[in-house]
Amino acid sequence: MTRPIQASLGLQALKQNLSIVRQAAPHAARLVGGKSERLRAWY
Repeated sequence: MTRPIQASLGLQALKQNLSIVRQAAPHAARLVGGKSERLRAWY
């Protein structure tokens, strides 16, 4: 009984992680881009 529930929760967690990574990727690229782009992000 518990295994299917855990599997479904695992799939939900993976989907959430993927969405978070997709949202975080552009921010990480900006941070790596350099200080000038960081200043642009602040203002």
